Amino acid sequence: MRTSSALFPPGAWTQLGSTWRLPVGRIHWAGAETSSRWYGYIDGAVRSGETAADEVAQALDR
Repeated sequence: MRTSSALFPPGAWTQLGSTWRLPVGRIHWAGAETSSRWYGYIDGAVRSGETAADEVAQALDR
């Protein structure tokens, strides 16, 4: 079985940290590549989706 995920250039994780996961306006990012844990795996995608859903719910409560 072949798997694939986004590959970032050297230093991207340490230079950008979690800033590339931050919402941009009304856009909230979710996916295996935006997970802070289990990056590139389905578990990471689920965790990222749950985080994004929580962020959207909080934004709608404002």
